[in-house]
Amino acid sequence: MLDYTIKTLVILPHLDDEFALAPLIGKLKHEGCKGLKFVYCAERYNDDEQRNLKRREENLKSLKLFGYSKRDIIYLNDFFTVEDLKLYKSLNKINQFLYKLTKKHCFKQIITLNFEGGHPDHDALAMLI
Repeated sequence: MLDYTIKTLVILPHLDDEFALAPLIGKLKHEGCKGLKFVYCAERYNDDEQRNLKRREENLKSLKLFGYSKRDIIYLNDFFTVEDLKLYKSLNKINQFLYKLTKKHCFKQIITLNFEGGHPDHDALAMLI
């Protein structure tokens, strides 16, 4: 059962995956969830830098609709490389990063997407979490 009053970490495989949790993200904000942070893992490195920046801008706009800001978002690719469709190659680094982040910010619950048996990045992250 979710607790809307405790510090929560939402970790998602890609920059557009928050849409799958839109009702939940809205409820977390509405219920006053404090200390909510979003971590995004994989990004496309075969695209040019402008397209990647545009995706981040769109991601920020999406979360701003719920009342969140840039300070609430962490992109793992600012720390180490997590390639789209190859998230599984970075599982150890992701695990270490999340452990330190959770310890530092005292997150009490973590939310991610379900294992779906489809997209390899979604499934790898679901298994890790």
